[in-house]
Amino acid sequence: MKTLRNMGVSEVERCTEGVQYCEFNYKKNKVCLVVSTTGEEVKDMIIDGWGFKCPETD
Repeated sequence: MKTLRNMGVSEVERCTEGVQYCEFNYKKNKVCLVVSTTGEEVKDMIIDGWGFKCPETD
């Protein structure tokens, strides 16, 4: 996750250890896009799923 943020990808929400899974949240004009990826290296990331539900906020 730190590598992605260092590359300027501020939309990364979380990444897991082991089987690499990351989730990204994008929002524009109250419309959301959530993208999940798998892959150990940035160059190997593959989109695994997506959705349009905005993350819940406190």
